[in-house]
Amino acid sequence: MTYSKSAGGAVTARFGFNYQGTDYNDAGAFSINAGETKSYAWHNLNVLCNSVVVFLSVTGQGRFQTPAVSDC
Repeated sequence: MTYSKSAGGAVTARFGFNYQGTDYNDAGAFSINAGETKSYAWHNLNVLCNSVVVFLSVTGQGRFQTPAVSDC
């Protein structure tokens, strides 16, 4: 997952995904400023053709998520 921040002040955020009703987060929250890009990748996931929702949680602003996607 990649997030590019184009404007505004710094925020603290973290990447995550939801699989079968359970949230899984990245290795830890990060701070990002305008003009920066942050990425995170999960490796060796076995989601067995089920849908996954990827999200970005931003402190004080909430959760922003993608539509459900499948690896099939």
